[in-house]
Amino acid sequence: MSSKYGAKPANAFVRWAAITAFAAGIVVVSVLSLTPGDVLPAIDVWDKLQHVLAYLTLAATGGVAFPGRRLIPRLALGLLILGCALEALQVLVPGRVASVDDAVANAIGVALGLAIARIVGRRWHFG
Repeated sequence: MSSKYGAKPANAFVRWAAITAFAAGIVVVSVLSLTPGDVLPAIDVWDKLQHVLAYLTLAATGGVAFPGRRLIPRLALGLLILGCALEALQVLVPGRVASVDDAVANAIGVALGLAIARIVGRRWHFG
């Protein structure tokens, strides 16, 4: 039995969950990126690793949520633009600075996340 999206019901649920996680992730990353530095909780993890993991998660959930050869490049571009825009906006936030290194870490996370989404998609026959 297929849903209106052409996926099996279990796959449709996973896709719906991924869309929800992706949207929530966009909100969380945006809020944390634009929160003043003195308000952020201290996390004892390398800053660049935080960026890679955040954008890896966004890209992986986005890749499962929106599979397909035509959508993946758009997703990648959108996440790269989001990462650069949030970095640029940090110059307006007290205690934050824009960093090219952070934008590069974001891009690495996007690439890794989309690779994971591709593997998951093939395994569970999404897209």
